[in-house]
Amino acid sequence: MFETAVRLVRADYCYDGESHTAAGVPLLVEDMWGVRGPTDPGRPIEAVWGPHGLVCAGEPRRAGHGPIACDGVAVPACDGKLTKQVDAWFVTRLP
Repeated sequence: MFETAVRLVRADYCYDGESHTAAGVPLLVEDMWGVRGPTDPGRPIEAVWGPHGLVCAGEPRRAGHGPIACDGVAVPACDGKLTKQVDAWFVTRLP
């Protein structure tokens, strides 16, 4: 869980060590344990993070990033069902 939390803070979408954010970029975080959140459900979903990688992706944190893809494969788009999956540990939203 700690490793996944670090990856979400860094916007390490593909769990490959590459960060896709910068210092000071705002982010809303909620978790399945209720420690953080819930956040405003009207805010755009950046990504849903699970123990084995992204569960789904929405709008990238940095403008102009384009769709999130890992190893050339697009990450599934987020919808309401995916954010409630058992393997969805964290949801990040754009403020």
